Amino acid sequence: QKPDVLFVPSHLLPIYPPKTTVVTFHDLGFKHFSELYSPKEIIYHNWGMNYSAKHAKRIITPSEFTKKDLINTYSIDPDKITVIWHGFNKELFKPSDAKKKPYIFFIGRLEEKKNIIGMIKAYEILRKEKSIKHKLILAGKPGFGYENILKEIAKLPKEIREDIVQLGYISEKEYVKYLQEAEIFLFTTLFEGFGMPIVEAFACGTPVVASNITSLPELAQNAALLVDPKNHLKIAAALSKLIHDPGLRKSLILRGRVRSKIFSWETAGKKTLEVIKSANKTG
Repeated sequence: QKPDVLFVPSHLLPIYPPKTTVVTFHDLGFKHFSELYSPKEIIYHNWGMNYSAKHAKRIITPSEFTKKDLINTYSIDPDKITVIWHGFNKELFKPSDAKKKPYIFFIGRLEEKKNIIGMIKAYEILRKEKSIKHKLILAGKPGFGYENILKEIAKLPKEIREDIVQLGYISEKEYVKYLQEAEIFLFTTLFEGFGMPIVEAFACGTPVVASNITSLPELAQNAALLVDPKNHLKIAAALSKLIHDPGLRKSLILRGRVRSKIFSWETAGKKTLEVIKSANKTG
């Protein structure tokens, strides 16, 4: 039985799709960081996403940034694309009564795209303030360029090197705990189609320092300190400002809690259904 509408939430349509299809494009990371992909994967993604973009009746993206990236890359009619923000698990990600601890937290794959070396260099600058003893805690699996990350850490003075903690992969329960108890969440990555962790940090009542590029300014707006991810001095300055200014921390925590309330899986589901119904009507 042929479906009225085929919804594909992960960007690649079948070779012979039904007449009416809706597809979600999360990002075009392979276009911006081709070194993370094999030649075969590049060919596969290039052909597949171009094919899907042309044949889908409707397209969903999780951010205005990804929408613009798609339009610029594939010359798609903007009216064909609907932006629907992701939600998050509100039962898990919420403030804790536990006292904040002196560490700066990051979660994500430990790879070049996530700007781990940039964060480490900023942390080294931050630690030149002798009064600051915060640890830098990195959670996530090793990725492309991990060996360069290890080399960068190895070059640091012993007292700084020993305060960079690599947790590796952690469970969702552990992630929530680290996020709730962190004094600062650091997410100065180089490319994000959405950037879920900053929304989860907002919900947990943890102030955020994030990149001022790709989708992150759209999601964070005034609820985070946004900095140039390639400027290590500015990242360090933002971290220092948050550590020394309790009023700013409190303000960002409140703004983040308010901001997190607009991200909802229920809302995302309803809007997705609207797009599917609309595609079927025009099919």
